[in-house]
Amino acid sequence: MPRGLSREEADRRLREFGLNEVIVGRKLSSFRLFLKQFRSPFVYILIIATLIAGVTGELIVAIIILIIVVVNATLGFFLERKSNKALEKLRKYNKYNAKVIREGKKIIMDGCWELLR
Repeated sequence: MPRGLSREEADRRLREFGLNEVIVGRKLSSFRLFLKQFRSPFVYILIIATLIAGVTGELIVAIIILIIVVVNATLGFFLERKSNKALEKLRKYNKYNAKVIREGKKIIMDGCWELLR
C-alpha cells in the first residue's frame, strides 16, 4: 500500500504551489455588467437599424427599436445579477472534502485549501 505524502512533503508542496482552492474571476461592477448586455451581434444589428431609421426620418420606428434594446439590456442585467448572487450563495455552502493518505494513514481533509497538507 502506498504511504502517501509525508507531512514535510505536503508542507513543501503547500509552500511551492500555494493553496488548493478554486479561483473565482473578478466581479464586474453593476455598470460594467449593464454595458455587457449590449455586446451581442443582435444588439449591434438593432442599433444599426435604429440609426438607419433615424436617418431616413422614421423617428417613431427608431425610438421603438431603441426602447426594445434598452428594455432587453435592463432585463438581461437584472437576470444576470440575480444569477451571480445565487451562484455566490451556492459557493458559500459548497464544502470540499478529500480522502488522502498521509504517512500511511487514510484521513479526510476538510476544505479544498487543505488538500495539500
